[in-house]
Amino acid sequence: MFNFILFTFSQKVYYQNYHVTPSREFKSFLLSDSHGGALKKMTEEFNVFNFSAGGDSYFDIERKLSYLIANNYEIETIYVTVDDHTLSHYRENMNNVDRSD
Repeated sequence: MFNFILFTFSQKVYYQNYHVTPSREFKSFLLSDSHGGALKKMTEEFNVFNFSAGGDSYFDIERKLSYLIANNYEIETIYVTVDDHTLSHYRENMNNVDRSD
């Protein structure tokens, strides 16, 4: 029983940022990895929806942008954070792909 409770809790925490969809009120979006995720909802003060999650890969960012386009969101601005870590050769393109639907 303990293992089941632990598994259920860890699954919820592990996938929690992957079940968030933006309100249609937003026209600007932040797509990032943990750097953007650390901002949480602070970006909403500037009318920017933070569509970031810790560990997001290039695949996740592309998937989220495709979601916005496919669902006819009115997009004015997309912010993508970049640093030496996200552009490094050792970073996997599909990091954490197991979380992506």
